[in-house]
Amino acid sequence: MASASAVANLIRPIDISDEFLRYRHNSQAIAVFGTDISNDPVLPAAARSGLYFQNGRRAFKAKRYLDSIQEYSRCLDIHRTAPAFNNRGLAYWKAGNVDAAAQDFSDAIQLDPNDVPARLNRGNLMLGSKRFDVAIEDLTHAIDSGDRRVDIYIARGNAYRLNGDAASALHDYDTVLALAPTSPQGHVGKGGVFDDLGMLFEAKSEFTTALELAPSDTDATLALAMVLHKQRRYSESIVAFTSALKSRPTEAWIFEQRAHTYSDMGNWTQAISDYSNAIVLDPQNDMLHRLRGIAYDHQGDYSDAIADFTESIRLAPTSARGYVLRARTLVHSGNVQRSVDDLSQVIKLMPDVISLRQERAISLEQLGDYASAIVDYRLILQADPNDTNTRCYLADDETTLGQYDDAAHDYEIVSHSAPFDDGLLYGRAQLNFYTGDFRRADADLAKWQDLYRRGKIQKGDGQPYYVDIWRHIIALKLSAEHGAELDEQVGNLDSSRWPYPVLALYTGRSTVTALLSAADRSEKERRNRMCETNAYLGEWLLAHDDQAGARRNFEAASMECPANFIEKTLARRELQRMSQSSAHVAVQNSTNAVGLQFTTEERRRPPLKDSN
Repeated sequence: MASASAVANLIRPIDISDEFLRYRHNSQAIAVFGTDISNDPVLPAAARSGLYFQNGRRAFKAKRYLDSIQEYSRCLDIHRTAPAFNNRGLAYWKAGNVDAAAQDFSDAIQLDPNDVPARLNRGNLMLGSKRFDVAIEDLTHAIDSGDRRVDIYIARGNAYRLNGDAASALHDYDTVLALAPTSPQGHVGKGGVFDDLGMLFEAKSEFTTALELAPSDTDATLALAMVLHKQRRYSESIVAFTSALKSRPTEAWIFEQRAHTYSDMGNWTQAISDYSNAIVLDPQNDMLHRLRGIAYDHQGDYSDAIADFTESIRLAPTSARGYVLRARTLVHSGNVQRSVDDLSQVIKLMPDVISLRQERAISLEQLGDYASAIVDYRLILQADPNDTNTRCYLADDETTLGQYDDAAHDYEIVSHSAPFDDGLLYGRAQLNFYTGDFRRADADLAKWQDLYRRGKIQKGDGQPYYVDIWRHIIALKLSAEHGAELDEQVGNLDSSRWPYPVLALYTGRSTVTALLSAADRSEKERRNRMCETNAYLGEWLLAHDDQAGARRNFEAASMECPANFIEKTLARRELQRMSQSSAHVAVQNSTNAVGLQFTTEERRRPPLKDSN
């Protein structure tokens, strides 16, 4: 859109003097040629050009922009002038043809490099088109030519700000305030720069001052609302957005911004309502559907979330984001296989988007398809061999499948670049546990705890509890007494959180009955807690020589644990060990009972060993 100041710069038509007046008032001429006598062949070319110019101006003022373009084009066919190009450019701009407008302004400047109106018009147009360097050049030329109006400094300040030149932007906004101390736009501009720089207190002060000068300034209100959001003053931000919507109720982005604020407050119902209002105003905006889908997902309305993500995919079929979000919601709704199918489909469309393979690998793990997850992780590492997290995930899955040599190799690679990575320490500890190297496993877990105590590891998902549990299991394997160190670790944990009841049993603070009761207490988490209880109780029973009880608990964990729980792997490995141990004992007993004689070849075979 052309600015008011740009429209005000229309140039007067070429002077055609007496000839124009003679033909305009001559009744015979009017009878022959009509009121529009610009095509009168008797008129000189300059006179006809001037009449077309004036017709273009009249049409522009009447908002008949296409007619205005036509009249200026006739004018330019006769006589190419900077004013005619400038004015036709304005008509093109108003008609929505930005490219043609830019070309006309440039042609005007080429004919007359000092044409200030054309410079201003192109500068404003380039600002809206995000060609900030050109905008700054044109606006500077206008200022240097002596046009020191406030709105030109505001426009150039905006261009500097959007181009990342904060110092120059502040200089222009300060110039505005020197020329017009009560200008709210100068304070809004300065506040925007401070906001960009993360100086939220200073930004809020400028926006507040702007509103004191002009309480109904919606731009200042919106700018203040967004700064308040960043300051996490959500309630005040909501009030400001609501105020802005009273004067601009048809702008979808304001509803969207208020919805963001509601989302950060955790008020998903209000967020959904605002996103819905924004979608009504801008129904083809795929991002709005994704954002509302996320809100539905948080609220547990999975079918509505999936519907929104599906619509976003329809609106933007080449965007991976909609597919990924729908896949995540499918997982949340328990439909992991459809999630994998979704991700597999979009990977075919965009095979080079590595993040998609990461998402699919996680879903494959939830299905227990670790072999396929390993394929995805290896493809990711082909693209980025230094991706530490992915290599740890790969090694974890190799450990789960018993591919211990491969896992050891991948953990070794990680240890060279990130020796204290928490994923490395926790994952390698499990590998060493399963291969029977309990002391090395314990050393990794002890290092994990030391880093956690020193604030080098930030985990809020209960991980410290599980690290402690595994250290206690290792102590049971080694028949070691629970030292003061382990007891101190347990004492620092919250006894009201799961899985503390497991540690309470291990340290003699509680009983098996109390542990089972705690696991059964949460209906929502019952399955997961019983999975963990069966696996860890199995270890406790095994250490207390209750082989039958341990086997029953390990079998329950092996059957009932979700596919991606490490307790499922733990239970299966312990059952395997117990079976190997039983088979070895059976062979020994059979040999002793019947005096079985081995052949030379048979004697060369190493005996089965219990890795305990």
